[in-house]
Amino acid sequence: MNVSRSVVPPAQLDASRFALISRLADDLAHEIKNPLHAMVINLEVLKRRVEKGAREASLERAAVLENEVQRLHVLVESLLRLLRPSRDGDSPVNASQILDELRPLFELRARIARVEFSQETGPTEAYTPVRPDTLRFALLFAGDLMLDVAKSGNGRLWLAAEELPQEILFRIGCSVRLDRAAREQALHFAGDGFRGLPAAAALLASAGGTVGFEESTAKTNGTTVLLRVPRSRFI
Repeated sequence: MNVSRSVVPPAQLDASRFALISRLADDLAHEIKNPLHAMVINLEVLKRRVEKGAREASLERAAVLENEVQRLHVLVESLLRLLRPSRDGDSPVNASQILDELRPLFELRARIARVEFSQETGPTEAYTPVRPDTLRFALLFAGDLMLDVAKSGNGRLWLAAEELPQEILFRIGCSVRLDRAAREQALHFAGDGFRGLPAAAALLASAGGTVGFEESTAKTNGTTVLLRVPRSRFI
């Protein structure tokens, strides 16, 4: 596996985090227009049905509103979680929980980019000592690159995790294949605000994690980024 070993200055890494949050906020602002518009329409319909005494029809419309509100809540909460300082300290973090938290953001960005996205259920009993905010941003930085790759070739994007005795493997893959030169550039070229793998690698380095490309096989044709993080032995 080719591994990124780029060193990113702390100040630049902080700037990269805020740049990533800004991109996510732009995507969120674009996305929330639809549910807000749907809520306005459904509130008007609900008002008319209540006035007519149509109880069952009113409840159906209220359920639609509830779904739209919940959808907004999940998206906004996913973004706000990135802005809040972590309160977990040194407590081990569940890999599956982190994937569940990030799923709405991956789905949001893939939907806007018109890229098909899928996510496998993570290992439910696998924990890592990596801080949750560090792991979230590392996965999002790596996902940032892979989304661009998938979008460039009308490909598919996917996210999965695997537990091993000593470590947890997070894979972010797409159906578009990068050649060796492009992979080397992605591993070492900082580019726009240290986006992508150099930023992800810098975050995980202090926690004993690594970021790199997994060699393609017949089963994994395309491009796959592999994030390795240590696994907690005891909970």
